[in-house]
Amino acid sequence: MIDRQDLQQARDDLGRKLAALRRSRGLIQEALARQVHTTRSTLGMVERGR
Repeated sequence: MIDRQDLQQARDDLGRKLAALRRSRGLIQEALARQVHTTRSTLGMVERGR
């Protein structure tokens, strides 16, 4: 079973990777959010590991 600290680390890692991929493709959060049918705010929270 994964503990809370490991889960948060996984969320942080995923968020950093997502942000890096988004930036490498020249997208702003708003543009990517539209493409994946979510809000910029939600995407930002994911990128921050929340």
